[in-house]
Amino acid sequence: MLQRDSSPEPVRACLEVDGRRLSYLDFGGPGRPLLALHGHFNEGRTFTQLARALGPDWRVVAPDQRGHGYSDRPADYSREGYIADAAAVLDHLGLDQAMVLGHSLGGINAYQLAARHPHRVSALVIEDIGAEVDPDGWGLAFRPQDMVVSVGLNNGDHWEDWLATDCPALVVQGIESDTLSADHAEAMVGRRPNTRLVQLATGHTVHESDPAGFAACVRTFLDTL
Repeated sequence: MLQRDSSPEPVRACLEVDGRRLSYLDFGGPGRPLLALHGHFNEGRTFTQLARALGPDWRVVAPDQRGHGYSDRPADYSREGYIADAAAVLDHLGLDQAMVLGHSLGGINAYQLAARHPHRVSALVIEDIGAEVDPDGWGLAFRPQDMVVSVGLNNGDHWEDWLATDCPALVVQGIESDTLSADHAEAMVGRRPNTRLVQLATGHTVHESDPAGFAACVRTFLDTL
């Protein structure tokens, strides 16, 4: 069962990065910091249930990544741009280090943040890495033309970045996902030390399809840190 604590509603705040607004939700609390990075076509509030399930042991901060939600549209959607935004959020909050969780686009951003700034990422949770459009049940939180560019720049071989660090990591794969195959997930775990794999009976958006199962496996992993 998904446990909920009595955490207050998250605080919506923002910072300025290169003259544009970068918005984020801070779920607060006394726990250790966890930076949660959403996937394409989504926004920070997608991690609301997870944040409440992990509180108060973990303080979840969930940005609306560039071009999504309440954040401004940038001039580019490069890999380095996304990583710089994530680092800027940590700087803004005065966090030298955090656990970083990412879904899809956010998963790549998470392990590339670790590759570029290994001292700032204490552990990783990578949820069904890839890109998938699933807008059913909610309005668009992005500009479609921006996402075409962003998805294109998301593609490529990122093995070097994935293998660049050896901090504890969890890969969560949706068994029915058409984005991350079981073979690829197992290769990610087999080739990288200190990495474990959990497979849940969902599609690509594990945290939305099985919030209780996702929160449970994330908490189990975090409890080992």
